[in-house]
Amino acid sequence: MFIKEKYRIRHNLLGLFYDKYFEGNSPNADVYDTSLTFSQLEEISGLSTEKLIKTIDYLKEAEELYVEEMDYIDLYLITLKGRAAYHDEKYLYNGKKAFLNDTYDVIKTLSAIVLLVIAIITFIQNSIDIKKNKKEIESLKIEINQIKASKK
Repeated sequence: MFIKEKYRIRHNLLGLFYDKYFEGNSPNADVYDTSLTFSQLEEISGLSTEKLIKTIDYLKEAEELYVEEMDYIDLYLITLKGRAAYHDEKYLYNGKKAFLNDTYDVIKTLSAIVLLVIAIITFIQNSIDIKKNKKEIESLKIEINQIKASKK
């Protein structure tokens, strides 16, 4: 299925945080063990800075990531909501849903166009048939009038 890139990026980025959280989570863990810095994210995600910033901003707004500042460095951590979103494949589902909605819209538009073309063709065909029927009626009237005239 064709999932838009933004949905795949969100899911994959949450996956990086999800893995880091479980990799570093232990009773003695601190925030450094379960978080990633922006430079680490750039390195392991392979995303451009612009895409990474947009995605992080979106995930922060959705409360699936939060930022902890320590020693003048921003540390990004996944929230419980973010872990649930990753586990439930929320963004893959949303991407599939968006694809199906887009496909449905295209099909709706195409079907409306096809129905319009059929209506126009039917209208033209009916107009031609009406003209043909009128000519036949007129010729029959002439024949009837000739028959009436010949009987008199």
